[in-house]
Amino acid sequence: MKATSTVVIRNREYSVNIEGDGPRTCLCIGIGSLMQRTLSENFKSYFTVYSCDLYFSESTLPASFDSLTMTDLAQDLLEIIQQLNLKPTFLVGHSCFGILALETAKQLNAPIAGVILVASAPEWTQASLAFTNHYFLEHAEPGRVLNDQERKAHYNAIRKPTDSEV
Repeated sequence: MKATSTVVIRNREYSVNIEGDGPRTCLCIGIGSLMQRTLSENFKSYFTVYSCDLYFSESTLPASFDSLTMTDLAQDLLEIIQQLNLKPTFLVGHSCFGILALETAKQLNAPIAGVILVASAPEWTQASLAFTNHYFLEHAEPGRVLNDQERKAHYNAIRKPTDSEV
């Protein structure tokens, strides 16, 4: 089964792709279409997979995009779930979008059946960041370490005071 639907978030329309025919539902968040393409046909026999490239479109980003908080992002995901009537649903998040999935699931009375993390840390704390950094420095090839240092130096040179490391 392949289908599409539409949701309206912050006065903008976003397409939602629907694939699979499983009895459970999941919503791929962030760049959902990328995540949806990585899921196996076997997975899609257990789940009906909804994906939305929220905030990403051919047109420009909304003016309010610079001021979105994690709470705003979580509320937008809950709005998608409500508009699509996906109750309860699993959230699928890759990398940093997994952190958003966890934050959304923590919302009071969120209709979330569970969270599926793909290459995501199960938490985003100073301790987990320190562990990750130490592990990377100890195990990465010297070229990767140098590349990481150069990217961070470049980012620090262009960083705005309102930027978040997340």
